[in-house]
Amino acid sequence: MKKLLSIFILSFLMLRLSAINYYVSPTGNDVNAGTNESPKFNISALVNSVNPGDTIFVLPGTYNYNAITRLTRSGTADIRICIFGTGYTTSAERPVLNYALQGAGDANRAFYLEAGANYWHIKGIKIQEAGDNGIKIESNWNIIEFCDFDACYDSGIQIGLAKDSGANDGSCAYNYILNCDSYNNCDSQKSGGNADGFACKLFCGPGNIFEGCRAWNNSDDGWDFYSNTFGVLLLNCWTWHNGDATTLRLNKSGNGNGFKMGGNSTYSRGTNIAVGCIAFDMHYVGGGGKCFDQNDNQDPQVMLNCTTFDNIKGFSMASGSTGHTIKNCIAFKATDKMISDQSQNITQNNSWQFGSTTSDKQNGGIGSYADFVADMSNNSTANQLASVARNADGTAA
Repeated sequence: MKKLLSIFILSFLMLRLSAINYYVSPTGNDVNAGTNESPKFNISALVNSVNPGDTIFVLPGTYNYNAITRLTRSGTADIRICIFGTGYTTSAERPVLNYALQGAGDANRAFYLEAGANYWHIKGIKIQEAGDNGIKIESNWNIIEFCDFDACYDSGIQIGLAKDSGANDGSCAYNYILNCDSYNNCDSQKSGGNADGFACKLFCGPGNIFEGCRAWNNSDDGWDFYSNTFGVLLLNCWTWHNGDATTLRLNKSGNGNGFKMGGNSTYSRGTNIAVGCIAFDMHYVGGGGKCFDQNDNQDPQVMLNCTTFDNIKGFSMASGSTGHTIKNCIAFKATDKMISDQSQNITQNNSWQFGSTTSDKQNGGIGSYADFVADMSNNSTANQLASVARNADGTAA
Protein backbone atom coordinates (compact mmCIF):
# COMPACT_ATOMS: atom_id res chain seq x y z
CA MET A 1 0.00 0.00 0.00
CA LYS A 2 2.80 2.44 0.93
CA LYS A 3 4.54 1.71 -2.36
CA LEU A 4 1.35 2.40 -4.34
CA LEU A 5 0.80 5.65 -2.43
CA SER A 6 4.36 6.75 -3.12
CA ILE A 7 3.93 6.02 -6.83
CA PHE A 8 0.68 8.04 -6.87
CA ILE A 9 2.27 11.03 -5.10
CA LEU A 10 5.29 10.92 -7.40
CA SER A 11 3.06 10.81 -10.48
CA PHE A 12 1.04 13.74 -9.17
CA LEU A 13 4.15 15.83 -8.53
CA MET A 14 5.59 14.98 -11.95
CA LEU A 15 2.36 16.13 -13.58
CA ARG A 16 2.51 19.40 -11.65
CA LEU A 17 6.15 19.94 -12.56
CA SER A 18 5.48 19.23 -16.22
CA ALA A 19 2.73 21.83 -16.47
CA ILE A 20 3.31 24.31 -19.29
CA ASN A 21 2.51 28.01 -19.40
CA TYR A 22 1.43 29.35 -22.78
CA TYR A 23 0.90 32.99 -23.79
CA VAL A 24 -1.17 34.94 -26.28
CA SER A 25 -0.81 38.63 -27.08
CA PRO A 26 -2.67 41.14 -29.28
CA THR A 27 0.63 41.50 -31.16
CA GLY A 28 1.37 37.78 -31.22
CA ASN A 29 1.41 35.41 -34.17
CA ASP A 30 0.18 31.84 -34.33
CA VAL A 31 3.44 30.69 -35.93
CA ASN A 32 5.20 31.61 -32.67
CA ALA A 33 6.01 29.12 -29.94
CA GLY A 34 3.43 30.47 -27.50
CA THR A 35 5.94 31.52 -24.86
CA ASN A 36 5.96 34.82 -23.01
CA GLU A 37 8.78 36.02 -25.29
CA SER A 38 7.13 34.66 -28.43
CA PRO A 39 3.36 34.60 -27.87
CA LYS A 40 0.66 33.39 -30.17
CA PHE A 41 -2.36 35.53 -31.10
CA ASN A 42 -5.31 33.15 -30.99
CA ILE A 43 -6.32 31.28 -27.84
CA SER A 44 -7.81 28.70 -30.21
CA ALA A 45 -4.30 27.95 -31.48
CA LEU A 46 -3.44 26.49 -28.06
CA VAL A 47 -6.53 24.82 -26.63
CA ASN A 48 -5.95 21.50 -28.38
CA SER A 49 -2.42 21.26 -27.00
CA VAL A 50 -3.07 21.84 -23.31
CA ASN A 51 -3.16 19.17 -20.63
CA PRO A 52 -4.19 19.18 -16.95
CA GLY A 53 -2.07 21.72 -15.10
CA ASP A 54 -1.37 23.87 -18.16
CA THR A 55 -2.32 27.55 -18.27
CA ILE A 56 -2.92 29.86 -21.21
CA PHE A 57 -2.10 33.41 -20.11
CA VAL A 58 -3.90 36.16 -22.02
CA LEU A 59 -1.79 39.32 -22.03
CA PRO A 60 -3.49 42.75 -21.79
CA GLY A 61 -4.96 44.52 -24.79
CA THR A 62 -7.75 43.99 -27.31
CA TYR A 63 -8.01 40.86 -29.44
CA ASN A 64 -10.22 41.11 -32.52
CA TYR A 65 -11.50 37.58 -32.96
CA ASN A 66 -14.20 36.18 -35.23
CA ALA A 67 -14.08 32.41 -34.68
CA ILE A 68 -15.36 30.16 -31.90
CA THR A 69 -12.84 28.80 -29.42
CA ARG A 70 -13.97 25.21 -28.86
CA LEU A 71 -12.80 23.54 -25.67
CA THR A 72 -12.80 19.75 -25.93
CA ARG A 73 -9.98 18.60 -23.66
CA SER A 74 -10.48 18.00 -19.95
CA GLY A 75 -8.65 18.70 -16.76
CA THR A 76 -9.09 16.62 -13.62
CA ALA A 77 -10.64 17.19 -10.22
CA ASP A 78 -7.17 17.87 -8.81
CA ILE A 79 -5.55 19.69 -11.73
CA ARG A 80 -7.53 22.03 -13.96
CA ILE A 81 -6.74 23.53 -17.34
CA CYS A 82 -6.70 27.33 -17.05
CA ILE A 83 -7.18 30.37 -19.26
CA PHE A 84 -6.19 33.42 -17.24
CA GLY A 85 -6.06 37.07 -18.10
CA THR A 86 -2.83 38.49 -16.75
CA GLY A 87 -0.84 41.69 -16.46
CA TYR A 88 -3.64 43.94 -15.18
CA THR A 89 -3.72 46.00 -12.01
CA THR A 90 -7.33 47.23 -12.32
CA SER A 91 -10.49 45.51 -13.59
CA ALA A 92 -10.59 47.93 -16.54
CA GLU A 93 -7.19 46.67 -17.74
CA ARG A 94 -8.26 43.08 -18.21
CA PRO A 95 -7.74 41.74 -21.76
CA VAL A 96 -10.70 42.28 -24.09
CA LEU A 97 -11.81 39.65 -26.60
CA ASN A 98 -13.76 41.63 -29.19
CA TYR A 99 -16.02 39.59 -31.48
CA ALA A 100 -17.57 42.45 -33.44
CA LEU A 101 -16.33 40.80 -36.65
CA GLN A 102 -18.08 37.51 -35.85
CA GLY A 103 -21.63 38.64 -36.56
CA ALA A 104 -24.87 37.43 -35.02
CA GLY A 105 -25.71 33.74 -35.38
CA ASP A 106 -26.99 30.89 -33.22
CA ALA A 107 -23.66 29.04 -33.40
CA ASN A 108 -21.37 32.07 -33.22
CA ARG A 109 -20.18 31.90 -29.64
CA ALA A 110 -16.91 33.12 -28.23
CA PHE A 111 -16.12 30.02 -26.13
CA TYR A 112 -17.90 26.69 -26.36
CA LEU A 113 -17.16 24.11 -23.66
CA GLU A 114 -18.38 20.94 -25.31
CA ALA A 115 -19.64 17.90 -23.42
CA GLY A 116 -16.66 16.22 -21.77
CA ALA A 117 -14.59 19.41 -21.56
CA ASN A 118 -14.56 19.39 -17.77
CA TYR A 119 -12.47 21.12 -15.09
CA TRP A 120 -11.57 24.32 -16.93
CA HIS A 121 -10.95 27.59 -15.09
CA ILE A 122 -11.41 30.79 -17.10
CA LYS A 123 -10.59 34.02 -15.29
CA GLY A 124 -9.95 37.71 -15.80
CA ILE A 125 -11.11 38.46 -19.35
CA LYS A 126 -13.81 40.55 -20.99
CA ILE A 127 -15.83 39.21 -23.93
CA GLN A 128 -17.81 41.64 -26.03
CA GLU A 129 -20.18 41.36 -29.00
CA ALA A 130 -20.05 37.58 -29.33
CA GLY A 131 -22.47 36.48 -32.05
CA ASP A 132 -24.42 34.37 -29.57
CA ASN A 133 -23.29 33.44 -26.03
CA GLY A 134 -20.05 34.77 -24.64
CA ILE A 135 -19.46 31.34 -23.10
CA LYS A 136 -21.67 28.28 -23.71
CA ILE A 137 -21.14 25.42 -21.26
CA GLU A 138 -22.32 21.88 -21.90
CA SER A 139 -19.80 20.23 -19.57
CA ASN A 140 -19.19 19.85 -15.84
CA TRP A 141 -17.11 21.16 -12.94
CA ASN A 142 -15.89 24.35 -14.63
CA ILE A 143 -15.09 27.69 -12.96
CA ILE A 144 -15.74 31.00 -14.72
CA GLU A 145 -14.36 33.82 -12.58
CA PHE A 146 -14.08 37.61 -12.84
CA CYS A 147 -15.17 37.76 -16.47
CA ASP A 148 -17.31 40.44 -18.15
CA PHE A 149 -19.79 39.88 -20.97
CA ASP A 150 -20.82 43.00 -22.86
CA ALA A 151 -23.29 43.37 -25.74
CA CYS A 152 -23.36 39.71 -26.80
CA TYR A 153 -26.15 38.60 -29.14
CA ASP A 154 -27.47 36.12 -26.57
CA SER A 155 -26.86 35.46 -22.88
CA GLY A 156 -23.38 36.29 -21.61
CA ILE A 157 -22.95 32.84 -20.06
CA GLN A 158 -25.31 30.00 -20.87
CA ILE A 159 -25.13 26.63 -19.16
CA GLY A 160 -27.39 24.08 -20.82
CA LEU A 161 -28.25 21.87 -23.76
CA ALA A 162 -30.49 22.45 -26.78
CA LYS A 163 -34.14 23.46 -26.73
CA ASP A 164 -35.47 20.08 -27.82
CA SER A 165 -33.20 17.91 -25.65
CA GLY A 166 -36.06 16.97 -23.34
CA ALA A 167 -33.88 15.49 -20.58
CA ASN A 168 -30.53 15.93 -18.92
CA ASP A 169 -27.79 13.47 -19.85
CA GLY A 170 -25.63 14.18 -16.80
CA SER A 171 -23.83 17.15 -18.31
CA CYS A 172 -24.04 20.90 -17.61
CA ALA A 173 -23.54 20.23 -13.90
CA TYR A 174 -21.51 21.54 -10.95
CA ASN A 175 -20.29 24.68 -12.69
CA TYR A 176 -19.27 27.65 -10.52
CA ILE A 177 -19.70 31.20 -11.83
CA LEU A 178 -17.93 33.66 -9.52
CA ASN A 179 -17.76 37.48 -9.56
CA CYS A 180 -18.81 37.84 -13.19
CA ASP A 181 -20.73 40.74 -14.76
CA SER A 182 -23.03 40.51 -17.79
CA TYR A 183 -24.67 43.54 -19.37
CA ASN A 184 -26.06 45.09 -22.57
CA ASN A 185 -26.69 41.65 -24.08
CA CYS A 186 -29.44 41.71 -26.70
CA ASP A 187 -30.59 39.28 -29.39
CA SER A 188 -31.44 42.19 -31.67
CA GLN A 189 -31.40 39.93 -34.73
CA LYS A 190 -34.48 38.26 -33.21
CA SER A 191 -37.13 39.42 -30.76
CA GLY A 192 -34.92 40.45 -27.88
CA GLY A 193 -36.52 37.73 -25.77
CA ASN A 194 -33.55 35.38 -25.39
CA ALA A 195 -30.53 37.41 -24.29
CA ASP A 196 -30.17 37.25 -20.51
CA GLY A 197 -27.27 38.26 -18.35
CA PHE A 198 -26.83 34.66 -17.24
CA ALA A 199 -28.75 31.59 -18.34
CA CYS A 200 -28.77 28.20 -16.70
CA LYS A 201 -31.54 26.71 -18.77
CA LEU A 202 -32.58 23.89 -21.06
CA PHE A 203 -32.01 20.76 -19.04
CA CYS A 204 -28.99 21.59 -16.89
CA GLY A 205 -27.68 19.08 -14.39
CA PRO A 206 -27.40 19.63 -10.63
CA GLY A 207 -24.95 21.69 -8.59
CA ASN A 208 -24.61 24.89 -10.61
CA ILE A 209 -23.74 27.97 -8.53
CA PHE A 210 -23.62 31.71 -9.22
CA GLU A 211 -21.90 33.80 -6.57
CA GLY A 212 -21.20 37.53 -6.44
CA CYS A 213 -22.38 38.09 -10.01
CA ARG A 214 -24.18 41.11 -11.49
CA ALA A 215 -26.48 41.44 -14.52
CA TRP A 216 -27.97 44.64 -15.90
CA ASN A 217 -29.46 46.21 -19.02
CA ASN A 218 -30.07 42.91 -20.80
CA SER A 219 -32.89 42.59 -23.28
CA ASP A 220 -34.60 39.66 -21.55
CA ASP A 221 -33.79 38.77 -17.92
CA GLY A 222 -30.94 39.03 -15.47
CA TRP A 223 -31.00 35.24 -14.87
CA ASP A 224 -33.10 32.66 -16.71
CA PHE A 225 -33.69 29.06 -15.53
CA TYR A 226 -36.14 28.04 -18.27
CA SER A 227 -36.82 24.29 -18.65
CA ASN A 228 -34.47 23.15 -15.93
CA THR A 229 -34.81 19.87 -14.12
CA PHE A 230 -32.47 20.74 -11.21
CA GLY A 231 -32.23 23.75 -8.94
CA VAL A 232 -29.55 26.46 -9.04
CA LEU A 233 -27.90 28.25 -6.10
CA LEU A 234 -27.63 32.06 -6.21
CA LEU A 235 -25.41 33.72 -3.60
CA ASN A 236 -25.19 37.52 -3.27
CA CYS A 237 -26.09 38.22 -6.89
CA TRP A 238 -27.59 41.49 -8.16
CA THR A 239 -29.67 42.39 -11.20
CA TRP A 240 -31.35 45.58 -12.37
CA HIS A 241 -32.69 47.52 -15.36
CA ASN A 242 -33.46 44.69 -17.77
CA GLY A 243 -35.86 44.93 -20.71
CA ASP A 244 -35.49 48.66 -21.39
CA ALA A 245 -35.72 48.76 -25.19
CA THR A 246 -34.60 52.40 -25.32
CA THR A 247 -31.10 51.43 -24.13
CA LEU A 248 -30.66 48.28 -26.25
CA ARG A 249 -29.53 47.44 -29.76
CA LEU A 250 -32.29 48.11 -32.34
CA ASN A 251 -34.63 48.84 -29.41
CA LYS A 252 -35.39 45.15 -28.86
CA SER A 253 -36.47 43.72 -25.50
CA GLY A 254 -38.05 40.64 -23.93
CA ASN A 255 -39.61 40.08 -20.50
CA GLY A 256 -37.37 42.37 -18.49
CA ASN A 257 -37.34 40.30 -15.30
CA GLY A 258 -34.70 39.86 -12.62
CA PHE A 259 -34.33 36.24 -11.50
CA LYS A 260 -36.57 34.05 -13.68
CA MET A 261 -36.73 30.73 -11.83
CA GLY A 262 -38.57 28.60 -14.33
CA GLY A 263 -40.47 28.39 -17.59
CA ASN A 264 -42.24 25.58 -19.45
CA SER A 265 -44.30 23.69 -16.87
CA THR A 266 -43.70 20.38 -18.66
CA TYR A 267 -40.01 20.34 -17.75
CA SER A 268 -39.45 23.13 -15.24
CA ARG A 269 -38.45 21.56 -11.95
CA GLY A 270 -35.93 22.05 -9.19
CA THR A 271 -35.76 24.18 -6.07
CA ASN A 272 -33.74 27.28 -6.85
CA ILE A 273 -32.26 28.97 -3.78
CA ALA A 274 -31.43 32.69 -3.68
CA VAL A 275 -29.52 34.04 -0.67
CA GLY A 276 -28.67 37.72 -0.21
CA CYS A 277 -29.72 38.63 -3.76
CA ILE A 278 -30.95 42.04 -4.93
CA ALA A 279 -33.22 43.01 -7.84
CA PHE A 280 -34.47 46.52 -8.61
CA ASP A 281 -35.39 49.00 -11.36
CA MET A 282 -37.48 46.40 -13.17
CA HIS A 283 -40.51 48.08 -14.73
CA TYR A 284 -39.87 48.45 -18.45
CA VAL A 285 -42.03 45.66 -19.93
CA GLY A 286 -45.73 45.20 -19.31
CA GLY A 287 -46.32 41.66 -18.06
CA GLY A 288 -42.68 41.50 -16.97
CA GLY A 289 -40.84 43.59 -14.43
CA LYS A 290 -40.75 40.78 -11.85
CA CYS A 291 -37.73 40.71 -9.58
CA PHE A 292 -38.12 37.05 -8.54
CA ASP A 293 -40.37 35.13 -10.91
CA GLN A 294 -41.49 31.54 -10.35
CA ASN A 295 -42.57 31.35 -14.02
CA ASP A 296 -44.19 27.89 -14.05
CA ASN A 297 -41.53 26.10 -12.03
CA GLN A 298 -43.41 23.21 -10.44
CA ASP A 299 -41.18 22.90 -7.37
CA PRO A 300 -40.92 25.19 -4.32
CA GLN A 301 -38.48 28.11 -4.53
CA VAL A 302 -36.44 29.57 -1.67
CA MET A 303 -35.49 33.24 -1.14
CA LEU A 304 -33.57 34.25 1.99
CA ASN A 305 -32.32 37.74 2.90
CA CYS A 306 -33.20 39.12 -0.53
CA THR A 307 -34.22 42.67 -1.51
CA THR A 308 -36.49 44.09 -4.22
CA PHE A 309 -37.63 47.62 -4.98
CA ASP A 310 -38.74 49.84 -7.86
CA ASN A 311 -40.45 47.15 -9.92
CA ILE A 312 -43.83 45.90 -11.15
CA LYS A 313 -43.75 42.81 -8.92
CA GLY A 314 -41.22 41.97 -6.24
CA PHE A 315 -41.73 38.27 -5.49
CA SER A 316 -44.03 36.60 -8.03
CA MET A 317 -44.57 33.26 -6.30
CA ALA A 318 -48.28 32.60 -6.54
CA SER A 319 -48.70 29.11 -7.97
CA GLY A 320 -47.62 25.51 -7.56
CA SER A 321 -48.73 22.53 -5.57
CA THR A 322 -46.37 23.28 -2.69
CA GLY A 323 -45.37 26.50 -1.01
CA HIS A 324 -42.32 28.66 -1.49
CA THR A 325 -40.07 29.89 1.32
CA ILE A 326 -39.50 33.64 1.60
CA LYS A 327 -37.74 34.73 4.78
CA ASN A 328 -35.95 37.85 6.04
CA CYS A 329 -36.60 39.70 2.77
CA ILE A 330 -37.23 43.36 1.99
CA ALA A 331 -39.60 44.70 -0.65
CA PHE A 332 -41.08 48.11 -1.41
CA LYS A 333 -42.17 50.36 -4.27
CA ALA A 334 -43.96 47.90 -6.55
CA THR A 335 -46.48 49.27 -9.04
CA ASP A 336 -48.49 46.02 -8.84
CA LYS A 337 -47.55 43.94 -5.79
CA MET A 338 -44.53 43.47 -3.60
CA ILE A 339 -45.43 39.80 -3.37
CA SER A 340 -47.87 37.60 -5.27
CA ASP A 341 -48.54 35.14 -2.50
CA GLN A 342 -50.37 31.91 -1.87
CA SER A 343 -51.56 30.45 1.39
CA GLN A 344 -49.10 27.57 1.48
CA ASN A 345 -46.05 29.83 1.14
CA ILE A 346 -43.76 30.09 4.15
CA THR A 347 -43.22 33.83 4.65
CA GLN A 348 -41.45 34.93 7.81
CA ASN A 349 -39.75 38.11 9.06
CA ASN A 350 -40.23 40.04 5.81
CA SER A 351 -40.49 43.83 5.68
CA TRP A 352 -44.06 43.85 4.35
CA GLN A 353 -45.25 41.84 7.35
CA PHE A 354 -44.40 44.58 9.88
CA GLY A 355 -45.71 48.04 10.66
CA SER A 356 -49.07 49.74 10.29
CA THR A 357 -49.33 49.62 6.48
CA THR A 358 -49.16 45.89 5.78
CA SER A 359 -52.38 46.07 3.76
CA ASP A 360 -50.65 48.30 1.18
CA LYS A 361 -49.56 45.78 -1.46
CA GLN A 362 -47.41 48.26 -3.37
CA ASN A 363 -45.39 49.92 -0.64
CA GLY A 364 -46.51 48.60 2.74
CA GLY A 365 -44.48 47.42 5.68
CA ILE A 366 -41.27 48.91 6.97
CA GLY A 367 -38.97 48.76 3.91
CA SER A 368 -38.05 52.14 2.39
CA TYR A 369 -35.33 54.11 0.63
CA ALA A 370 -34.40 55.54 4.02
CA ASP A 371 -32.69 52.23 4.78
CA PHE A 372 -29.94 52.99 2.23
CA VAL A 373 -26.91 55.21 2.86
CA ALA A 374 -27.28 56.69 -0.67
CA ASP A 375 -30.33 58.03 -2.51
CA MET A 376 -31.42 54.84 -4.29
CA SER A 377 -34.73 56.45 -5.27
CA ASN A 378 -32.79 58.11 -8.08
CA ASN A 379 -32.44 55.46 -10.80
CA SER A 380 -29.31 57.01 -12.25
CA THR A 381 -27.60 56.99 -8.86
CA ALA A 382 -28.76 53.46 -8.06
CA ASN A 383 -27.54 52.07 -11.38
CA GLN A 384 -24.21 53.85 -11.10
CA LEU A 385 -23.56 52.60 -7.58
CA ALA A 386 -24.58 49.04 -8.39
CA SER A 387 -22.28 48.83 -11.43
CA VAL A 388 -19.19 50.29 -9.76
CA ALA A 389 -15.92 48.81 -11.04
CA ARG A 390 -14.68 45.71 -9.26
CA ASN A 391 -11.40 45.42 -7.45
CA ALA A 392 -8.45 43.87 -9.26
CA ASP A 393 -9.16 40.52 -7.59
CA GLY A 394 -12.76 40.50 -8.83
CA THR A 395 -14.44 41.34 -5.56
CA ALA A 396 -17.00 44.14 -5.50
CA ALA A 397 -15.76 47.49 -4.26
